[in-house]
Amino acid sequence: MDSIVCIDDTEEELQALSFQLAEYYRVITCQRPLTAVTLVLQEQPAAVILDIHMPEKSGYQVLSELQKLPQKPPVLMLSAYNDPIFVVRALRAGAADFLSKPYITPMLLRRVRNLIHRGNMKGGTPPKGQGLSSSGDVENSKGRTEYPLIGSSGSMKRIREEILAYAKSDLPVLIQGESGTGKDLVAREIHRASFRSGGPFEVRNIAATPDGLVASELFGCEAGAYTDAKPHRGIFEQANGGTLFLDEIGDASASIQAALLRVVEDEKVQRLGGNRSYPLNCRLIFATNRNLDELIAQKKFRQDLKYRVETLSIKIPPLRERQDDIAELAAHFLSPPAEISDDALEFLIHYPWPGNVRQLKACIQRAILLSQGSRIERAHIRLP
Repeated sequence: MDSIVCIDDTEEELQALSFQLAEYYRVITCQRPLTAVTLVLQEQPAAVILDIHMPEKSGYQVLSELQKLPQKPPVLMLSAYNDPIFVVRALRAGAADFLSKPYITPMLLRRVRNLIHRGNMKGGTPPKGQGLSSSGDVENSKGRTEYPLIGSSGSMKRIREEILAYAKSDLPVLIQGESGTGKDLVAREIHRASFRSGGPFEVRNIAATPDGLVASELFGCEAGAYTDAKPHRGIFEQANGGTLFLDEIGDASASIQAALLRVVEDEKVQRLGGNRSYPLNCRLIFATNRNLDELIAQKKFRQDLKYRVETLSIKIPPLRERQDDIAELAAHFLSPPAEISDDALEFLIHYPWPGNVRQLKACIQRAILLSQGSRIERAHIRLP
């Protein structure tokens, strides 16, 4: 039986944790944060559950000391505060996951089970042979790079740091940015740098799915749910063990928003027309190119859903705000032996790019054809 060390200065909290976990794990409790690290070193637990707010020594301080141990156990941080600031700070300090109080027992058990499942992954770091390269590309076990995230600007460095920090957790992520900025690439890199990288990466664009099919596509259905309905799994079930990327969440209808809120809160999925729930076993990543606060003010988006999906948030700036990356992007999109003149590159750097990286890529591909694969001049740059 795996052992778990629970660290909290409140006896009632420790008793509650013991009651919830004792059937499945050997639970060791610690009410003195000052002695917590020594206890963990002695017990070598499969996981640690650590409260953030303790008067004797904060959970952040204990976490920092745990990170220095030769065998670092994965740590689940607990807090009565669901402020994203606490979540991000905990993950960047080395926590593998974060859970807000109050929580229900099945949710706690799933989180702990996920921690232990990571095993040798050291709290959610990328599996051996897979992670972000210095350029921001995702490297696979054969040394090739896939899903490149190009750019050396400060904003892109920040995004890479956030990807690696957030990949350690199973918490929902909201990626915000204009169309064409690469939200899907960021989502893929989070998946590939996470312990779920061996599982599926499923994608659904809510805005591109007909209104009448969204619920069935997401949640699946049982026979008789509607006329001619046949039993099938929804995308939540198809993403089991991996990551589900839901794009354009800002376009979801009121009924779909309510259903998504239930899934995120309860971590369960129920098919249309069904009477049983399936435990949610996938990482949820959401994206939008719309301003959710404006939609909330217009009563077109639920504020409670926004709070849930943006537990962790990544904001991708438009290309016009990171001109330093344009030369790198252009070089990446060029196919040897094609080259680009200084005049043409200067034009690309100062163009506002309303379509962002997607538009830049299409522009360069068109210029390569017009230049017949040789040197791209300013005259080859054609824009609407």
